[in-house]
Amino acid sequence: MACLLLIALGVIAAAQVELTVNQGVSRENVEVGDDVTVTVSLTNSGSSATEVNIVAVLPSGVSGTVPISGVRDATGNMNVWSGTLAPTETKSLVFIIRSNEPGHKTVFSTIKYTDGGIERKIQLTSEITATKPQLQNTDTPTPPVPEKNIPGFTSLALLMGLGLGILIIRKRRI
Repeated sequence: MACLLLIALGVIAAAQVELTVNQGVSRENVEVGDDVTVTVSLTNSGSSATEVNIVAVLPSGVSGTVPISGVRDATGNMNVWSGTLAPTETKSLVFIIRSNEPGHKTVFSTIKYTDGGIERKIQLTSEITATKPQLQNTDTPTPPVPEKNIPGFTSLALLMGLGLGILIIRKRRI
């Protein structure tokens, strides 16, 4: 009997929270100033609810433009979500970031949760590469500027009229 009780207590003390987590970005290659959507998904496939806290750590040169939920902390990181994740529940969180300078950037999300009274932590990463915006190609010929029309005259007629007037004035002087 004592042996069965120990086995039962061992089963109860075993982990009852099983989180499946994923983080992805809408685009990995962007130009400086473009928005990138970051999505963090969590599923609790265990048999117990857990308290979850998600914090997104933004690298230098990246700003969070729209935290869909949560607020920024004193370090500038985004506290994206805190709450309870029930058994079989899935939570998807979305926030938008923007690279303010060119280069390779890594966005970290830290997920903290409790499992059987033990605090656990998972860290996720997503990569983006930001390049300078493409400049317009200046090697192409510049299109001609349209002439302004004077009512009743065209530019050619106006020039011909001036030329004829100059010839008449010269002939009178001779």
